[in-house]
Amino acid sequence: MSFESDDVAWRPSRILRFIKEDIWLPDSNRLLLQAYSRRKDSLSRGLGLYFNGMSADSKVSELNLDLPPAPTPMGVYKPIVIVGNIAYLSGHGPLQSDGSLFKGRVGSEVDQDAGYAAARQTGLAMLATLKVGLGSLDRVKRVIKLLGMVNCDADFENHPAVINGCSELLAEVFGEDSGVGARSAIGMGSLPGNISVEIEGIFEIE
Repeated sequence: MSFESDDVAWRPSRILRFIKEDIWLPDSNRLLLQAYSRRKDSLSRGLGLYFNGMSADSKVSELNLDLPPAPTPMGVYKPIVIVGNIAYLSGHGPLQSDGSLFKGRVGSEVDQDAGYAAARQTGLAMLATLKVGLGSLDRVKRVIKLLGMVNCDADFENHPAVINGCSELLAEVFGEDSGVGARSAIGMGSLPGNISVEIEGIFEIE
């Protein structure tokens, strides 16, 4: 089995299968595979790190991600609860390293791009909680489910595009397969402190 030089349908999943199964490739096709990987590097940096077997903790450093301090509870709850091999994360907001939060109603007070940035920052806060609660992000086997809540106007319709900020971050850190789970993205009339986004998650751990 080999790649044809004019095969424009190569997909990362197909390359990953060749790598995992150690399928033999002629030298010429290996060069093509290497060239393909170089061309796609900027488009799939997180996936490339996954191919290299880099740990999640190492990926955070490689991607220059700045994790904020793990959030402290704002009510009567625990940020993370572990039951067996499942870690449940309470709703997290877009906490920044300086302690401030992304605030504003998406659609009227801030735009969709700001909402996306808030969701990505929320993902960083979730990673911080996982790291503190588990001792290492390497214990995360996969993302099972995210529930993303967007503080938005009643006529705002692009909730999934906002929550993609968090989902794409997790895919970068944990890989295209393990980092993408089931998900719901919904609009809310308000969120605590007027934060733009709140996200909770369920993770399989080891």
